[in-house]
Amino acid sequence: MTIRRYVFAGSSLSPPDKEAFPEIEFLPPVGEADILRLLDGQTAVIGIIDGYFGDRRAVTHKEIVLAMALGVTVFGAASIGALRAVELQQYGMIGVGEVFECYQSGRLNDDGDVALLHGPAEMNYQALTIPLVEVAATLKALEARDRISHQTARSLFQCAGRVHFAERTWGAVTASHSSDSRYALRLTEELEAAHVERKRLDALAMLNQMRTAGGLAADRRPDLPPFTPYFLETLQRAGFAADDFIPRNQLS
Repeated sequence: MTIRRYVFAGSSLSPPDKEAFPEIEFLPPVGEADILRLLDGQTAVIGIIDGYFGDRRAVTHKEIVLAMALGVTVFGAASIGALRAVELQQYGMIGVGEVFECYQSGRLNDDGDVALLHGPAEMNYQALTIPLVEVAATLKALEARDRISHQTARSLFQCAGRVHFAERTWGAVTASHSSDSRYALRLTEELEAAHVERKRLDALAMLNQMRTAGGLAADRRPDLPPFTPYFLETLQRAGFAADDFIPRNQLS
């Protein structure tokens, strides 16, 4: 039987990146109830990379746990996928990459560190601003190559943190760092050339792991999540009857 693998991705992957994985079906960034629509008994593996935080309701923890309880292996990386993987690793969700490891270790603790502004689907969700995790990775790389001092890296990172994610470009960061426009321009060009696409690298690492993954064995599946009134409403908004996934003895 063909193993069906799906990945929710937006700005973290380019069209050529996706074309390199023909065995995976790519879907737009994930939101609430999108996981539920894949639980048809044939999906074996789901990967979460990018998702919605504010424009629509975010993917819920319970729908991910429900997927795993039904035998689906769920991976997460790079963005909201990394966040959910940290939160749900105790239930069996698999986190991949440096962003996941930073949240897992506590080096990162703000969900907004992965946030960015991106274009619409017609623009392939192209990133228009820079997430703080990539600012940090880029500054670390430049400092390691002695291209900038530790003091400059620290100042730039602090400046980046003060710029709203929807406005955080390298130009905005350097302008906040220095009022010398010529120096800021040179620094912007160096940062752009050295930009570490941390989210993309983590996303690609996850895709490579997904290539050989299958569904969860029965002894590795978590218990079904509690079916609270809100979760039942979520199921219904996704077009399911309450008992499509829920044993009748849990509805009594």
